[in-house]
Amino acid sequence: MEKLLKIKDVAEIVGLTPVAVYKLIYKRQIPFIKIGGRIRFNPSQISAWISKNSYDNIIVKR
Repeated sequence: MEKLLKIKDVAEIVGLTPVAVYKLIYKRQIPFIKIGGRIRFNPSQISAWISKNSYDNIIVKR
């Protein structure tokens, strides 16, 4: 099992502030796990989320 990431770790990975990551959590726009009141992230889910939300994967219909 992969080591779970903290908010600070995810913020560094995606290039956001921890406050911005908290906002994504509040809006349920980023996958997270709540363990005993603490928020953690699965690295593979974060990687998939980044891929899903990257502009490289958006197809523009004309």
